[in-house]
This record gives sequence, structure tokens and C-alpha cells, in this order.
Amino acid sequence: MNLVVVDNWDNIAELLGLLPKQMRQARRTATRKAGHWANREGSRGVAKAANVPLKILREGMRLTYEYKSLRGLPIGNLWVGMNAIATKYLAARQQRKGVKVRGVLKKGVFIAPSLGGHSFQRRGKKRVPIDRVDYQINERVEIFLDQFTPKVTEKFIDFFFAELDKISGMEAGEARAIVGGISKSL
Repeated sequence: MNLVVVDNWDNIAELLGLLPKQMRQARRTATRKAGHWANREGSRGVAKAANVPLKILREGMRLTYEYKSLRGLPIGNLWVGMNAIATKYLAARQQRKGVKVRGVLKKGVFIAPSLGGHSFQRRGKKRVPIDRVDYQINERVEIFLDQFTPKVTEKFIDFFFAELDKISGMEAGEARAIVGGISKSL
């Protein structure tokens, strides 16, 4: 997820009377804070959207946040893994008609304890070949991320202006009022 929020940083610095060094510091801090917020809130949202416990997502490293600087501009990357999750990690239960995973019954599926407790389904009427069955989360996660991206932009703007207020010694919300051109509706 990559966001471009503001194009003209110099104009903001001019209006507030800040040095370029102070602007870089505000961008760096706002990017870092927004990235950590996105990692925390994103993982909670992905867990809720995919109907998967948060612990399972964190163990499988489904969300990672990386902060780096590229040519003096701070960049925060949030990586979201949307691969299927093995049903054995989601407390799959063997039923008479199949396997029940997170409230969904998958008919014709069985749990093979001798093969690591994974769920499988036969391709034909014979014993072999079998296919492994996993819990798909990608469609639900994509829908959540489409709704989540604007929230990250809003949060970055909030953190950025809060940091500008702190650096310039202004009251809370003063920098946003002076600049005025950037709103939460980006």
C-alpha cells in the first residue's frame, strides 16, 4: 500500500515559516507513526474481515511494516499477506459430512492426522489423488484494504499536522488552520 498525500511540501513550510529540516522531521515522524498505526489497526481489521484470530495472523507474519528513507523522503511500506491459511491452525473439526472451519462446513473434506493434521479432499472416487484444502482469505482482505487505505491517509495527515504543531510551538490544530488546503477528505 503506497500513499501520496501532499505534492507541495515547500508551500506548507513557507506558510508556517519552518525550515526544510523541520519539515523532514515532521514527515519522518508522521510516516513512522502512521505506519505503526496502520500495522496495528490493519492487523485487527484483517483478522475481523477474514474471520481469523489475530494470533494466527501475527504468527504467520501476515502483516509487516517497514520504514525506510529514499532520497531523503520517508517511506513506510505495509505488506499484507493474503495467502490461504491451513485449516489445522483454525481449529478445524471433523464432521460426518466434512470439515467445519470458522463456521463454514466444507463438504467431502477430511482431516488426515497422519499427514500433519491438514485437511484434504479427494479428486475422484478413488483413495488417491487428494488435494489439500486451505481457508481462503484474499477476497475479504482485499475488500477491507480498499476501505482501509483512505483511513491511513487521514491518519498520516493528523500525525503530520500534530507534529508540525509540536515543532513550531503552536497550539493543537493551529498548523492545519493556517495551511487550510489539506483536509481529511483526501
